[in-house]
Amino acid sequence: MKWNKNVVAATLKNEVYTGKVIFNKINSRTDRARPREEWIITQSHDRIIEEDIFMSVQRIFAEHLPAEGGGSPHSNFVFTGLLKCGKCGMMMRTENGTGRNKRYYYYNCSTAQKGAGCESRCLPAPELDQWLIDVILDKILTRDRLVETIGELHELTSQWVKDRARRRKELVARLRDAEERLKKIFDVLELHGRHAPNMADLTIRLRELKHQRNDLDLQLVAFEEEQMPEVSIDEDDVQEMASLLRDIVTTTADEKKLRLFFSSFIDQIVVSDTELRIEYKADKLVNRAGFDTVRTKAGWLPDQGSNLGPAD
Repeated sequence: MKWNKNVVAATLKNEVYTGKVIFNKINSRTDRARPREEWIITQSHDRIIEEDIFMSVQRIFAEHLPAEGGGSPHSNFVFTGLLKCGKCGMMMRTENGTGRNKRYYYYNCSTAQKGAGCESRCLPAPELDQWLIDVILDKILTRDRLVETIGELHELTSQWVKDRARRRKELVARLRDAEERLKKIFDVLELHGRHAPNMADLTIRLRELKHQRNDLDLQLVAFEEEQMPEVSIDEDDVQEMASLLRDIVTTTADEKKLRLFFSSFIDQIVVSDTELRIEYKADKLVNRAGFDTVRTKAGWLPDQGSNLGPAD
């Protein structure tokens, strides 16, 4: 492996060098990262870097992270960092050009900006921002959609209970299998002692099974500590919630704060030739499919006319 800045950065962020092994980082049901307070952290080996030095390095990294919510922290447009090109899958970034003695700003595919082969599509940023805000207000932040959300969360809670019994049974079965395999190796060692056949292979397998059993033990501990998801919002409060969310959008003039708000539940907005697909987190604002598609037959984009100027 050759050392480069990416390898060095990854090494500096790896907590294993402080002597720790971490379990339970990913929620296997949702395939998403768990918050750190839910991790299982064990001191398993000698450290080669002191804890205080490691944490100091992490603080330096944190100070150089971009603003939360994606996109450039200096962008004056709401959906910077959320728009993706439907053709190549890369981010759409802002660019600017001039025309009629005025500067115009656009969203464009970052691949096309680099001249790397994707189609250039200059979408006026202010007009697209306002149009998307109106769509989100009309199609997502509504009382009916929030009612569907609550219903979906109730269903997920019920399904969680059913899945939990199945997952526990599978975990216990794997643990018992590992313990049974360990017992067989111990029986061989007890019978033959250091003259046991394939002693070197048995030692390696014994070490592997012990590690597997310990890992399963930790998984079972974490499993037993899982809390059933709760839905405490009553449908009577939905209208008030919908009004509150819409007030946040309609009264906030700061684009950066709006971007942070939208990115709290929107994963991405995929832009293709005929539609925009708004994908948002299933545990926040969700419908049955997990996304809304906005058809563009009538042409959602305002007439560009002579707005298109040469990109800087």
